Amino acid sequence: MKKIGLGLVLIISALLLGFNAYQMIMLAVWGVPSAQQHYLAFYASLLLLIAGIITMILFNAGRIVALIALLGMGVMYIPASAFLVPAHNSIVTPMAWILMLLYFVSLASVLILRPRFKINIPVFFLLALVSVGFAGEQFYDRWQDGEYQRPSLFTYKWTPSNSDLQVDIGEEYFSDSLIDQLNDHGINGQLMIEGVTGNEHATHKVFVICQSEPVLPKKLYYPKDNYLVYLYDGEKWSTFPHGAQTYDSYAMLETSSKSSYIKQKTDGGETFSLAFSWN
Repeated sequence: MKKIGLGLVLIISALLLGFNAYQMIMLAVWGVPSAQQHYLAFYASLLLLIAGIITMILFNAGRIVALIALLGMGVMYIPASAFLVPAHNSIVTPMAWILMLLYFVSLASVLILRPRFKINIPVFFLLALVSVGFAGEQFYDRWQDGEYQRPSLFTYKWTPSNSDLQVDIGEEYFSDSLIDQLNDHGINGQLMIEGVTGNEHATHKVFVICQSEPVLPKKLYYPKDNYLVYLYDGEKWSTFPHGAQTYDSYAMLETSSKSSYIKQKTDGGETFSLAFSWN
C-alpha cells in the first residue's frame, strides 16, 4: 500500500509540476525569455513520472530516482517561494501555493518515509530553509523599497492669484502644517484636483501640484514619512518638506499629447493612470 500511495503522489506531482514548467517555457511564444531552470524542471518532471511508476514496483529504487528528479526540479521550485511574497496590488493565486506545497510534500515523502538514512531529515529541512530564505530575501527587498507603503498620488492644477489658498476637493488631506508650507512657498490661489492614483486613504500621500504642463518626465519618489509635495511652477520643480526621506522606488510623471500620466511599476509590468489634461 505504501508503494502505491507514494507512487501516486509522485505521478500527480510530476504531471502538475511538469505542466507548470511547460507553461513557463511556452511563454516564449509571447516573447517572454525562457530560463534554463524551466527546461531542467520540465525534463526532471518526466523523470519523476518514471520514478512514480518504478516506486510502485521497486520502492527503494523508485525513491532514489525520484530524489534525483526532485533535486533537478528544485532549481525552479525552491527559489519559486519568492513569488509567493505578495506585492502591491497583486494577488498570489491559490495554484501557486498548491504547486509549492505539492513539491515539498513529494520531497518529504521521498526523504522521510522509512527506510531512510539519518541525513535525510536534515537534508529536507535544509532545502526547506533555503526556500524560506528566498522568500525572506524577497520580502526584505520589497519592504526596503517601500513596496508595502505605496502612497496615493493626488494631482492638482495650480492657478495663482492674490487670494488665500483654496483646495476644491481633498482639502481634508491637507494638514495645517502642509498648508503653512504651501503658503511659505508662495502657493496661493486655487488648487483644482485632476486625479487620484492609488488608495486615497493610504497613510502615505504624494501631492503633485503643477502650474503648467511639465516638459520633461519627473520621477516621483515615494515618501517614508506621511506626505511629500512635488511642485512645478512652470519653470522648475521643487520638493518639500526639504530633506524628506524617500524610498528608492518611484512613480514617473510623463506628458504626451496634451495629457500627463503617472506610470508605476508592478509585478505584472506597468500601470498608467491619467494625472493631468492640458488645453
